[in-house]
Amino acid sequence: MIGIANEGAAIPTERLERIFDYGVTEAGAAEGSARRGQGLFVARTYLAKMGGTVRARNVPGGVRFELALPLAG
Repeated sequence: MIGIANEGAAIPTERLERIFDYGVTEAGAAEGSARRGQGLFVARTYLAKMGGTVRARNVPGGVRFELALPLAG
């Protein structure tokens, strides 16, 4: 398990799963911006192919992303 903390605003609870969908990006991204909403989708896809998971959860002061991979046996 690896945890990565991001300081800042919390993600609305109803969006915590949706942020991993293809094409979802922050609401304030300017039109024509380089942001495509692919990063978290790609992360979840690759981790799933390796038998792992990724999730986001709000914590005091920000958001924590937790990546889990199975131990090689």
